[in-house]
Order: sequence, then structure tokens, then C-alpha cells
Amino acid sequence: MGRFLVSILLGAVVTFGLFAFMAFLVSSGDRSKEEAQENIIVEVNTTPPKSSAETRRRVPPPPPPPPKAPPKQQTPEPEASNDTSGLQFNMPGVQLSGASTGLSAPGVVSVATVMQHQLFE
Repeated sequence: MGRFLVSILLGAVVTFGLFAFMAFLVSSGDRSKEEAQENIIVEVNTTPPKSSAETRRRVPPPPPPPPKAPPKQQTPEPEASNDTSGLQFNMPGVQLSGASTGLSAPGVVSVATVMQHQLFE
């Protein structure tokens, strides 16, 4: 118990000493320099002095002329040809069997029926 009280008191003294030493380091030790400096007076004028220079007002330039519209190009007419022997498409048919969705309520349309309808229209 005795050591505890001594350590608390010694810690408090050391802490106070450190704070006092830091305060001494921060404060300037030479206060005579502050007193020797003369006060600088700054005058702030709110109105500018009269000047013989003329102020020039800026005139915006006239707006540029609108761009000319490009001439319309004539679309070439496709050549009419009734010869379709050169074009042949071999598209295989899609066979979709009825997918059972487990929904048998009236008004329910299966996905396979919708896909068949979209493919063959």
C-alpha cells in the first residue's frame, strides 16, 4: 500500500514537471523583442482613386450563321428481279413435344405452345 501511494505521488510530480517544462519551451523566453517592434499601421481604402483611363465595354460577337443543311441523298431503287432460283433456305423445323408443367388449370398456357405459336407465325 505504501509503494502504491509513493508511486502515485511521484507520477503526479513528474507529470506536473513535464507540463511546466513544455509550457516553458512553447513560450518565447525573449519578450523584449515583442516590445521593441513598432506597430505597423495598415490603411484600407474603400474607394479606388480617380483614374483617367477609360473603361471599355465588351460587345459580344454576332452569332455565327446557321449551318447549311446537307443535300438530301436519293436512295437508289432496288432492282426488281423475279428470279428466286438462286436463293434457297433450308430451315429445319422445330419439333416441340408438349412439355408437362404440372399445371392443368383452365387458362394456363404451356411455354411450348407459346414458342410454337411464335416460331410458325
